[in-house]
Amino acid sequence: MTEKQKKLLIEIKKNLGNDKIQTKKTVKQMLKNAGYSESSAAQQSTIFAPLYEKPETRDIVKQLEEKRQIAIDCLSEIKIAEEEGKDITAIIDNLTKNIELLSGRATTREEGKLTKEQIDEIIERRAKSNNTSRKV
Repeated sequence: MTEKQKKLLIEIKKNLGNDKIQTKKTVKQMLKNAGYSESSAAQQSTIFAPLYEKPETRDIVKQLEEKRQIAIDCLSEIKIAEEEGKDITAIIDNLTKNIELLSGRATTREEGKLTKEQIDEIIERRAKSNNTSRKV
């Protein structure tokens, strides 16, 4: 494990123990604190890829999953419409994304996204349809 990877795991562990939402660090902030450049920090999956199978990473993922379950349990006791419910929902979302990132799972869903070509084709068809309907 490289020095940057070790520093990153320390940053993540410190952030796990931080219960103050206002001072929680983003993954990008933690990467930068560990010594990664701005451009590297933007490519998080390439940094985390070598860490997926490390025992230290699995321990952190387990802690994240435990904290997420605590947040889910708290959410069931309050109304989601309340401000506190929104905060807990944001925490659950953040924990889920970090779990996915550290586990090597996708953090975004690509299904259903249109390519530029598909978008251009839809725009072209609509433009033709609008032109045809105006001639009538």
